[in-house]
Amino acid sequence: MSTNAVFEALYISGATGSIESTSFLSEGEIHYTAGNLNYLRGKMPWAEGASGFGIGEQVSFSSFPVNRSIHAIIISIGYVDYEKPYLYYYNSRPKILRIWYDQKSKYFDHDLIDSPDPQLINFQTEVTDFTLEILDIYEGTKWEDTCINFVLTVSGMKDYFTY
Repeated sequence: MSTNAVFEALYISGATGSIESTSFLSEGEIHYTAGNLNYLRGKMPWAEGASGFGIGEQVSFSSFPVNRSIHAIIISIGYVDYEKPYLYYYNSRPKILRIWYDQKSKYFDHDLIDSPDPQLINFQTEVTDFTLEILDIYEGTKWEDTCINFVLTVSGMKDYFTY
């Protein structure tokens, strides 16, 4: 294993600060909360709990450790179950996200590919907080609830990103 591979892995992690959402789905004893976004396990995404497709629903990430700026995120959308891949298409997935940062004073919109594969979103600057807002979705074939599988933060690697 090269030294660079170890170095890069140290700076990609689940959000270590506060994660809050405007809603989440509960089904009996199962709660699809925003805290689920920290895990790569599958079967436990964040699912918005608003009526309809969740347009306008948000997940906010803040209170990162001191001196830790985020340069990018890695996101996987949809309901991902490695044993039941058809569930990805049953649930809705974000198509366009508005990404707010600097305490919601700035934003940019980002189009997502309809795939459970991880997608990189570069912030073009260093941020200490961000919010993902659902602007548009890929409709699920069975259910309206919109799911995000995971969100990982990338920091400490600003030299690897072009601003």
